[in-house]
Amino acid sequence: MLGGDRKKPRNEDQRKGIDDSLKDELLSMLTNWKKDQDLILSKLCSDIAELKQQNANIQSTNIEMEKALTFISTQYEDMNTKIINLERERKENYNVYIESGK
Repeated sequence: MLGGDRKKPRNEDQRKGIDDSLKDELLSMLTNWKKDQDLILSKLCSDIAELKQQNANIQSTNIEMEKALTFISTQYEDMNTKIINLERERKENYNVYIESGK
């Protein structure tokens, strides 16, 4: 019976050693996985911050383009009005000239 008693603690010690080894290996795997995830998350945060900055720059550029287009549109409308007035004046002057020659 003494021999049987010795085997049981020895098996328990071996099992405990295996359990500890598995725990250590699992802890190591989880730690490495967490480090990898932290790196990925850090990269994503950096990429998102860069995209936000790019978006702000694009919005600013769009506002400037809208201002420029509004200015150009106003200038076009003014020039178009002037051309219409000049054409009307030319026709009136031509008609006056034609009628004065009769």
